[in-house]
Amino acid sequence: QERLTKQIQQEVSEKAKSDNVIVVIDAQHLCMVMRGARAMGSSTVTIEGSGDFSIGQPMRKEFFSLIGM
Repeated sequence: QERLTKQIQQEVSEKAKSDNVIVVIDAQHLCMVMRGARAMGSSTVTIEGSGDFSIGQPMRKEFFSLIGM
């Protein structure tokens, strides 16, 4: 999932011709739900940001407050 998040962020950044991109993926993994932990309703969130959405940037904090994270 981390790799997919990074790939999407890079592709959007390239297509939009912008370094200021953030991607958030919230996914349920079949291995967690059906096997092993059997953690129904659990999800994994991965985040990849660049430019103004890099770690520690004010825009990143504002983005998360807007989406309620």
